[in-house]
Amino acid sequence: MECFICGCASKGIPPASTFVEVDCPECGYFGLPKDLAEKIESGKCRLHVGRTRDYLVMRNAQKQGPWITPVDINIYRLLQPGGTGDGGG
Repeated sequence: MECFICGCASKGIPPASTFVEVDCPECGYFGLPKDLAEKIESGKCRLHVGRTRDYLVMRNAQKQGPWITPVDINIYRLLQPGGTGDGGG
């Protein structure tokens, strides 16, 4: 599977809930809502690479799980329209 953040070849972990889990060699281990994963796969939107990686680093520093939540997607402006997902941090 491709990483939902950077597009790198990654290991997908079978979903056990409403989240899809990914283990990427570049972005690390994280989870995101299944509906968001479907939108990304369809090309309707992309995660901003720099912002999303920074967000996951921040969550780790705060001892929080590596989950990209629907609320935080909006607060931290992690989404952008379909495209490459690049643009730095």
